[in-house]
Parts: sequence; structure tokens; C-alpha cells
Amino acid sequence: MTVIDGTQRGSVIRITGNSRVQGFTLQNGLNDRGGGIQASANYVSIVDNIIKENRAGSEVDFGLGGGIALNTTEGGIIEANTIINNYAGDSGGGIIVGSRAQVIGNKIISNGCHVDGGGISAGTETVISGNLVLENWSDNFGGGISAQGATITNNTVVSNYINNGAVPQAAGIAISDTRVVSQGVIAENNIVVLNHGPLGAGTGIGIGCSNSYGLTTLKCNDVWGNDIDYFVSSGCDTASLGNITLDPKFCNLAVGDFEIDMTSPCAPNNSANCGLIGALSVGCQVVQERHATWGRLKALFGSMKGKGEVR
Repeated sequence: MTVIDGTQRGSVIRITGNSRVQGFTLQNGLNDRGGGIQASANYVSIVDNIIKENRAGSEVDFGLGGGIALNTTEGGIIEANTIINNYAGDSGGGIIVGSRAQVIGNKIISNGCHVDGGGISAGTETVISGNLVLENWSDNFGGGISAQGATITNNTVVSNYINNGAVPQAAGIAISDTRVVSQGVIAENNIVVLNHGPLGAGTGIGIGCSNSYGLTTLKCNDVWGNDIDYFVSSGCDTASLGNITLDPKFCNLAVGDFEIDMTSPCAPNNSANCGLIGALSVGCQVVQERHATWGRLKALFGSMKGKGEVR
């Protein structure tokens, strides 16, 4: 990949017309909006880049979109990027998008902000799907994802956190009022696990949903192992919709392998007609251990005449 270093003298890339950005490493940018990429156009696609160590804003409560700030009129796409170690003084540590964007299949890791949306901050009619959202943080709200009027599907949201220990806040996914949305919002088929507040505070919510203007449907999510799994208002429907609270059985959490075991409750064969839950498919299986006597082993192999001998 071609590396472009912003040397903290502005956004690494600034886009004002329809464009495609692909195959770059964009680092060390500093701007009030979009430290890595600042994009304002009809349509922009940002695909297969590494966007790291950029910053929006030089003080708290100021700066939007540490990695990417995307504002389009006809939509845009952010797909298959690695967005890591970016920071925003206000909101959208990794990404901030206005409306009609698609945020698909990205690795969004270890980004942070002061106010809202450590990994992703998203506006209305945005699709957030198939992303790994890992170890992002916010001082206040929405450690992993914060969204207003977005469709949030098949994401794996793990070990994000908030630094606010005073009251419960969404450490995994924060879904807020959707008064400008004509149809109900959906958050479905997401794995939201192990998201927390400060150590010992117990204030990190897996999915926090506040909707006074419509209906948010929370369906087929696995929300497990958070300080508080759900904190929802009357406008958020979780009843009888296939939501579970079970260990998703990642292949190897310790080394960051977030594919799921074939016995996972999130695997399509085990999820009670929900299909795949989470961003990543089945990637391993438990090897069944069976005990056998020495006599049984000899019986199994004794027929292999001329191919060795079991003594």
C-alpha cells in the first residue's frame, strides 16, 4: 500500500467531488473534521484502506471523525477498511457519517472520542453491516457504535467501553431518538458482548436504545457478558424476536479470532431461523474427545494387516 502521512497539517485526504479512495495507508492527519479523510460530495467510496493514528480536534468537545468524516447527498460507502487508533475530540473516533451512507465489512479497532461514538457515529438512513467493532471507547456515550435512524445488522461488537462511571451508558451500541425517520429502525443479527464501563462501576450497557418517536426493532441479537446487557425505552421492542443472551463461542478470543465455532448459538444451524448472527462466519469446530480402552484401540487397528502392528 502507498503510505500518505499527513504530518498533522490537515486531513490526509480532502475530497470535494465524487471520488474513490482505495489501497492507501492514511496516517497522522489532524483537522477539525476528518483527520484521515474529510469527504463532502454527492457520492464517495472509501475501500480497502488502512486509516490509522489520525485526529479530529485538538481539545475535548471539538472535532468530528478522527479517521473519516463523510458527508454525502446521494450516499457513500466505507467498505473493507482497517480503521485503527484514531481519535475525535467530539464524536466519531473512527468514523462519522451524516446520512445515506453504507459502512460495510470494516475492522474498526481501538478508536476513541470524548462525546459520542468511539468507533462509529452515524446519522439517518445509514446501513452499518458486517463490521468488527473492537475495543473502541468514548468518555461518555456509545463506545462502539452510536446511531440515529440507522440499520445495524450482522456486526460483531466486542470489548468496547465507556469511561463514564457515574450512570449507565451504552458501551456497545447506542441507538437514539429517530424522529426524522419515517419507518422503524432495525438492529438485528449483531453479536454484542463483553462491553464495559470503568472497572468496578458496572455501567457499560451492551445495547442502549432510546426512541420516543417511532419503533426500533431489536431482533436476533446475541447480547451477553456486558455490565448490563440491555437498557431500552418503551419504543424499543426486544420481546419474542429471537434475541439471545449466550456465549457466542468465538474460535479464539485470546488471539482475536472472532469467527465462531460450529456449535455457537450464533451459527446459522443453531440460531432458530435467525441465520448468521454477527459479522464473521463459522471458522472452527470443537474436536470431540472420546475415551477408549487399550483393548478397543487394538481392535480398531488390528485389522490393518501388513501395515504395522499394535503391541
